[in-house]
Amino acid sequence: GPAATATPRPEPTKPAPTAAPTPKPVAKIGDTITSKNWEVTVKSAERLPGDLVWSDFGNKTAPVGQWFIVIIDLKNTGNENFTVNTFDFELKTAAGQTYKFAQGGEYIMYSQYKKLQAPGKQIPPGATATTVLLFDIAKGAEGINLVFAQARDNPINVG
Repeated sequence: GPAATATPRPEPTKPAPTAAPTPKPVAKIGDTITSKNWEVTVKSAERLPGDLVWSDFGNKTAPVGQWFIVIIDLKNTGNENFTVNTFDFELKTAAGQTYKFAQGGEYIMYSQYKKLQAPGKQIPPGATATTVLLFDIAKGAEGINLVFAQARDNPINVG
C-alpha cells in the first residue's frame, strides 16, 4: 500500500530573544558630537593644581574647589551666525552633581590671555571657534561629562 505520510509537526514557537538596548558609547576627548546647528569637539580637559592665571602680569584667581578647563572646537553648521553661551554648557559627575559655568570675568580674561574665544560671541556659518570653558569643581570629582544643551543626550566624558 501507499507509504504513510508523516504529518508535519508545528514547530514550537520560541519567544523572540529580547535584545537589551545597547547603551550608546559615551563620546570622549577628540570625538565630535553634533546637534542641529553645531559640531562640538573636545580638544582637551585639565584640572588646574592651583590658581587660574589669566594675564601676562600673573593676575590670578583662586578656585573654591578646583579649576577645570575644557577647550573645545565649536563649528557652526547652520545657515546663519549663531551664539553659544556659557549657560549652554555644564559638567555632570558620576555621583550626580552638576557644575554650571564659572561665574565672573576671569574666563573672558583667560580666553583672551590664551587667545581663544570666550563663549557668548557669534560664530558665522561654516566657521569654527576654539573656545575655552571654565568650571570650579569639587576636588576629587570623578566621572565628569561635559553636557552641551543642544545635544543633551550626547555627553562627552572629560575626566
